[in-house]
Amino acid sequence: MNQLYTAIYYGLKLGDRLIRQKGILSKHHGIYVGIHNGIPLVAENQSGQGVQYVSLFQFLLGNSSNLIRIEKFKGTEEVRRQIIPRINKLKGTQYDLINFNCEHFAELIQTGRPSSKQVDNVLFGLGLITFIGLIAAISE
Repeated sequence: MNQLYTAIYYGLKLGDRLIRQKGILSKHHGIYVGIHNGIPLVAENQSGQGVQYVSLFQFLLGNSSNLIRIEKFKGTEEVRRQIIPRINKLKGTQYDLINFNCEHFAELIQTGRPSSKQVDNVLFGLGLITFIGLIAAISE
């Protein structure tokens, strides 16, 4: 599917979050920013690149079927108008798996608060495993 058609077909608007599969257990988040010179653009925070603008085609790795979920922007129109300046302030900010990954970035742009459920779930799992290990060691 053509990237322009994809943007129109899904009714993408500035601030909508796009999510595609990244790895077996991880997803990649980006923010749709609109059409520039006929090309739909997405802002993302990519490992090794940092915060940057890429085409929708690049974000979806050339295949629109890679898009697994769209989370529509829920903020006011005033907040929507602040999205591009927010992204531009962050442009070039480096990716950090634990503290500022693609999900942190997308959440920060959409809500003003960076967070990552993926990181929270991993840290919770590691904490739980550590806790169970300590309990097992104590009860021996």
